[in-house]
Amino acid sequence: MDSTPEWPTVLDLVDRGPCNGFDGSMAGGIQLVEQWQETFHNPTGSTLGIMTSVQNIGAFLALPIAPMISDMLGRRKGIFVGGVVMLGGVALQCQSVNIAQFIVARGMIGFGLCISINAAPLLITELAYPTQRGPITAIYNTNWYVGSIVAAWTTFGTFRMEGSSWSWRIPSVLQALPSLLQVTLIWFCPESPRWLIAKGKDMEAKQVLGKYHGNGNIGHPLVDYEYNEIREAISMEQEVGQISWMALFSTAGNRRRMRIIVALAFFSQWSGNGLVSYYINLILEGVGVTETATKTLINGCLQIFNLVMAFTSALFVDRIGRRKLFLVSNAGMLLVFVGWTVASAVFQETGSKAAGSATIAMIFIFFALYDIAYTPLLIAYTIEILPFKIRAKGFAAMSFTVTLGLIFNQYVNPVALEKLGWKYYLIYVGWLAFELGFIWLYLLETKGRTLEQTAMLFDGEPESNGDMMSIRDEERRPSVTQSITRRLTFPTKLKAAPSSETMDKDNGSDDMEMKKSDWNKDANSGRDLETSPRVTSTPFPGSNTWTTHLFNPGLDLPLLFLFVIPGLSLSSNLFVCVRTSKGIFTFQKKEFNRRSLRAARGFKSPCLGEGALKHLTADTNFVEANYTLLVGPAGKRTWLFLCTIYRMSCPQAAKTPEVELVRTFLNRRTNQHKQRAIVESLGVMGISNREWSESSLITMGSVFTLQRQKRVAVVGGGPAGLAFLRVFKEFDLDWEVVLFEARDEIGGVWYLADDAQLDPGRSKLPASPIYNSLTTNLPVNIMAFHDYQFPPGTALFPQFPVVQQYLLDFAENFDLRKFIQFQSRVEEASWRDGAWNIRVAGQSEVQRFDHLVVANGHYNKPYEPDIPGLREWGAVRGREVMHSTWYREPSPYAGKRVLVVGGGPSGRDLSIEIAQVALETYHSVKGFERNDDPNPKQRPAPTRFDAKGDGKVIYTDGSIDEGIDVVILATGYELSVPFLSQLIAQPQPTTPDEFPPHLWNSGAHIYPLAQHILPISDDLPPSSLAFIGLPNHVVPFPLCEAQAAVAVRVFANPQTFKIEEEKDWVRARNKHLRDIARRAGGDQLRTVGRLWHRISGAAQFEYRDDLLRFAGIKKWLTDDWLTEMYEKKLVLREEWTDAARSGEGEDLVKDARTKDDWYRVLLKLLDRAERRRKAAEEHVEPAGTYAVYKL
Repeated sequence: MDSTPEWPTVLDLVDRGPCNGFDGSMAGGIQLVEQWQETFHNPTGSTLGIMTSVQNIGAFLALPIAPMISDMLGRRKGIFVGGVVMLGGVALQCQSVNIAQFIVARGMIGFGLCISINAAPLLITELAYPTQRGPITAIYNTNWYVGSIVAAWTTFGTFRMEGSSWSWRIPSVLQALPSLLQVTLIWFCPESPRWLIAKGKDMEAKQVLGKYHGNGNIGHPLVDYEYNEIREAISMEQEVGQISWMALFSTAGNRRRMRIIVALAFFSQWSGNGLVSYYINLILEGVGVTETATKTLINGCLQIFNLVMAFTSALFVDRIGRRKLFLVSNAGMLLVFVGWTVASAVFQETGSKAAGSATIAMIFIFFALYDIAYTPLLIAYTIEILPFKIRAKGFAAMSFTVTLGLIFNQYVNPVALEKLGWKYYLIYVGWLAFELGFIWLYLLETKGRTLEQTAMLFDGEPESNGDMMSIRDEERRPSVTQSITRRLTFPTKLKAAPSSETMDKDNGSDDMEMKKSDWNKDANSGRDLETSPRVTSTPFPGSNTWTTHLFNPGLDLPLLFLFVIPGLSLSSNLFVCVRTSKGIFTFQKKEFNRRSLRAARGFKSPCLGEGALKHLTADTNFVEANYTLLVGPAGKRTWLFLCTIYRMSCPQAAKTPEVELVRTFLNRRTNQHKQRAIVESLGVMGISNREWSESSLITMGSVFTLQRQKRVAVVGGGPAGLAFLRVFKEFDLDWEVVLFEARDEIGGVWYLADDAQLDPGRSKLPASPIYNSLTTNLPVNIMAFHDYQFPPGTALFPQFPVVQQYLLDFAENFDLRKFIQFQSRVEEASWRDGAWNIRVAGQSEVQRFDHLVVANGHYNKPYEPDIPGLREWGAVRGREVMHSTWYREPSPYAGKRVLVVGGGPSGRDLSIEIAQVALETYHSVKGFERNDDPNPKQRPAPTRFDAKGDGKVIYTDGSIDEGIDVVILATGYELSVPFLSQLIAQPQPTTPDEFPPHLWNSGAHIYPLAQHILPISDDLPPSSLAFIGLPNHVVPFPLCEAQAAVAVRVFANPQTFKIEEEKDWVRARNKHLRDIARRAGGDQLRTVGRLWHRISGAAQFEYRDDLLRFAGIKKWLTDDWLTEMYEKKLVLREEWTDAARSGEGEDLVKDARTKDDWYRVLLKLLDRAERRRKAAEEHVEPAGTYAVYKL
C-alpha cells in the first residue's frame, strides 16, 4: 500500500523541528561570536540567563491559547498563526541594537513557536499511517537537529566577519526560513482527519484517510476501520461535553498519563542537555577551549552527530520499543555524566588537557544516549498516550512543563556554572539516578498500538475511551464488525457446483449485515450446524474466475491459507487485518519476492508461535471474517489464490493437495471435531512469529483484501455527467471511471453543433432542443457549479453558447476529458451476475462495471399531451402541430396565427419572441384567464380541437379561437432511459403504497428512488446505480454536484445507505404529494408522478444541503443570500434585460470574478429596480423601457 504523502506535505509537517532546533543552537552559537558580545556589552549571569530564557517565557504566555487555536481553528491554521508570529519576532530580532529589543523579539519567537509546536505534532500523529506513526512522529522531533546544524554552521561561517554585526544578524535572519516555508506550504497539507470528524466534516476526513492510508480508495477496509474507530471515539468523548483543563486529572487513567508526561517533560530539560544546547560557550571555556573557531567547529560537529543518532534511533522505535529506549538512554546518560563530571573536575583542578579532551568526548557520548530516546520520543510518546479529547490540552501541559524546565535551566545554569563550576554537575548526577528509577517504575510500552488502543493501557475497558469495538455499541453504527461476507475466489478449473442450500442473494452488495446477537444465537443454539454453512457460486465480474460466498457463524476461528497458483495476476499491494475480539492485526507487504512465493506454494511458511496461538484460540467471541480477493484478468503467470479453510484436528490436512483441500472445505457441513485455528503462510507477508505475537495482537477484526480497481460507468456528457466526474475527483478514489457520450462534444442540452440541421420530415429528433435566442433563466452566479464561477464580463443571463463554453472550461479546469469516450452511445445496460453489463453501439465487446451513473438529462423524449382532436386538427393542410424541441427562431411564423401551449420557461420565451413577428400569438397556460390585452394574448388550457372549417380550439372556460395556423407544444419532456433494461416502463404513472420489485418509469418520474438518486429495488443493490439530475424546477448544476457526492459516498461505503430510513422518506413524500393532488382534484396518480421530482423554491436548497451534509462536503452548503436572490430571479432578469438594453450591463459585470463580486451585481440590480419602481410611481419616465410580462 503506497501511503507516502507528497513531498511538500512531508517537508512542511516536519518543519517545526528545524525551527525549534535553529533557535536552540543559535541561542548558544551566537554567544560564541564576538560581535554579538560587543553589541550587547558581554552579558553574563542573570542578564545572559534572561536573554536566553525569555523565548520560553513567551512560550509560557502562549500556552493557554495554543490548544484553543489547535482545537477551534484546526491543526493547519494553528501552525500558520504560530509561523506568522515567529516571522514578526525574527524581523525584530535581526534589527535589535539593545538588550530590550532582543528580549522582546525572542519573546515573540517563543510565543509563536509554542502555538506551532502545539499543532504540528498533533497533525503529524493524526495523519500518520498506523504502522508508520512511531517512526514519523519520532522523526518530527529529530528534525530539531536539522535547524541546529544550520544555525551552528552558520555561526561557524559568520564569526569570521570581524567588526560587522552581520556576523550574528545573518543567523538571526536565517531563523525565519523554517517559518517562511511553513506558512507557505501548510496549505498543501491535509487537515487532521480526527479534527475534521470532530467538526462534522466526515467526508473530508474519509478523503484524507483514503488518500494517505487507502492508496486513494476511501472504501478500503483500513480506511473504514480507522474512520469508524475515530468517529466512535470522538462521538463518545463529545457526549461528555466541553473538556476543561481539569479533565487532565479527572480520572485515574488521565492522572497516570500526566504523571508520565510531566516527568518526561522535566527529564527532557533537566538531564544535562540544556547545559550544552544553550551554554556551550561556558562549557567549552570551562575545559580550556577559548578560540572562537574551535568552539563553533565543535558546536557544528556536535549538531551533525546528534542528527545522525536521533534519526537512526527514530527508525527503530517500533522495533525496540519506547520503554527499552528510555531505560537505555537514562542509564547511559547517568554513567556518562559521572565521567563528564570527573573529567571536568580534574581539568579545573589540574589543567590537564587530556581531561579537557575527555570532557568533550563525554559530551558527544552523552548526547548520543540522550538522542536515542528523548529527541525522537518526547513528543511522539506524549501524543500516543493521550486520547483525542484531551490530546491538545495534554500536549500543551507537556509544553508548559518543558517551558518551566527551560526557563529554570536557561536562567539558573549560567549563574550556577559561574558560581559552582564543575560541582554543579553533581546535582545532575543525582537527578539522572532519580529519572532512571522513575522510568523503570512507571513508563508503559505502547509499541504496535493505534492511538485509540493505547488508551486502553491507562483506562482499562475499551468503552471508556470510545473504542469502536465496544460490544454494546455494535448496533449503533455501521462498522467492519457487521461485515460477514467471505469472498473466496477460485480459478475456473475449480468451479464449485452451487449448493442447493444457497444463501439469500445479497443483490451484489459487498456487505451483508448481521447483529452480533445473531452470531451468538447461531453459535450457541444447539442447532445442527450442518445447515448453517450456505454456499453459492457465481462468475466473478470481469474475469473467468468464480466467486463463492460463504456464511458460517458457528465456527470459532478460520484457518487461513495463501496459495499461489499459476494463472492469477498478483496484486502488488496486500493489506491484511485479522479480526477477533482480542484485537485487530494489520499487515502490509508492498512486494512479494520469489522466496516468499515459493514458501507460500510449498506451505513452508512459519506458523504462529505457541503464545500467540494460545492467545487467539482462547477467544470465544470471534465475531466475523471478511476475506476479499479482487483480481485482474486471467492469463497472467501468477494467481494469488486466497481461501478460508476450517481445518479439523487432522495433522495430514496441511499435506492435502490444494484442489482436494478446497473441495473438502466446500463440502464441510459439520462441526463434529474439535476445531483448531492456525494462520499459516505468514511468510508471504514478511511477518515473523515474534513480530506477530509481540506487536500485532491489538484490537479486533478480520479482513483480508487484495483490491481490484473498481469501475464506474457514467452515461451522458452534459452538466450532470460532468458534475459526477468533478465530484469523483474531489473524493480522489483510485477507481476507473468511463463517461460515455453519444455525441462528439460535451455539453448535453447546451451543445448545439454548428452543422446541426433539423430533419424536415421530423422523423429524427434533434440532438438538442435549444433555440437561437435561448438565455438562462437564472443568474450565472446562482447557476454556476460550486467554486467555479463564470468568467468576468459574462452577461448575468447569458445565451446558450456562453453556457456551453463555461462547461468546456469547467471540464478543462478539472481535467475531466480523460474520463470521456466520445461518440459512444450506450445501447444497453443490464445488471447481471453482480455487475453492469454495458453494450456500446458499434462495439462487439460487452464491458462490465461495478457501478452505473445515469446522467443522460431530461430533454430526450418530447412529451405531447393527448388533447382530443389535436391529431385530426393538425392533419388538415395548412395547419401545423409541433413540439417546441423543433423550434429555432421566429421568422417561419411571420404573418401567422400561433398558439403556444405550456407555461414553462420555454413556452414563455417562445410566445414573447413569436409575438414580435406573428399576426396573432396566443399563450395557453393552465390557470390563465382569457385576456386579449397583452401581446401575446393569454388563454387557459385547451380541452379539445375541432378540425372542421377554420378549425376551433376550445378552452377550459368554454371560450373558442378559430383560424389558428400553428400549435407549438411547449409541454416539456418525458423521462427516458432507453438503455436501462432494469427500468420497467409504466404507461400510467403510479406510486403504489407498497414498494414494487423493480424500478418503474412513468415518463414523469422514476420510482422508487432514495432521495431521487439511489434505487430501492429487489433486483438492484442501492450502491450499484445512481441517477443524477432528475429533480426539476431547481438550480441544476450545483444540485447535480450534491447528488453526485451522495452517489460516490454510497458507492464507496454501501453501509452508509440505510434502506429502511429511505423507504420511510419515500412513503412520507408519497403521502405528502397525494394530499396535494387530492386537494387539486383530477387524476391524482398522474399529478403525483408529475410532482415527484419537482423541488421548487427554498425546498431545493434544503434538499441540496441535506445531501452535502450526508456526503460530508460542508464547504458547499448554500450561502444565506442565495435563497433570497433565487426568489427574485424574475425581477433580476427583467432588470438585467433593461440594463443590457440601455448599455449599463457590461459595466455591471466587467469586474465580477468571485462569488461575492457576483452577489454585489445582484444587489445593484435590485437597487436599480427599486429606483425605477419609485420613479414610475412618481410618473417620472426613467431611461430605458420596462416591459413586464405577467403570468
